[in-house]
Amino acid sequence: TLGASRRQRLLKFVIPGAVPTLMAGLELSLVYSFLAAVVGEFVGGSHGLGVRLQEFANNFEVNKFFAVILLLAIITTLMAQGLQWMGRRATRWYGTDRLRQ
Repeated sequence: TLGASRRQRLLKFVIPGAVPTLMAGLELSLVYSFLAAVVGEFVGGSHGLGVRLQEFANNFEVNKFFAVILLLAIITTLMAQGLQWMGRRATRWYGTDRLRQ
């Protein structure tokens, strides 16, 4: 332990070591939450992009259907990129150590 207290070990080693895994989990949960929200709207909603998808599919408006899909992909990608950026800022040490190996 090199003379470190339990609190110091937690703050200096355990929490910083867990941050990359936590950020990866947050990124996955972000994508799945968007998917779940759209499916929820698709199944039982009265407003939202899921309802629009269902309307466009039922009316054979393929161009609008794919426009909504593209919009969802762009929103999800931008939010995931933002979360990755936050993760890189929170773990600046992690990327530099991995590049040296």
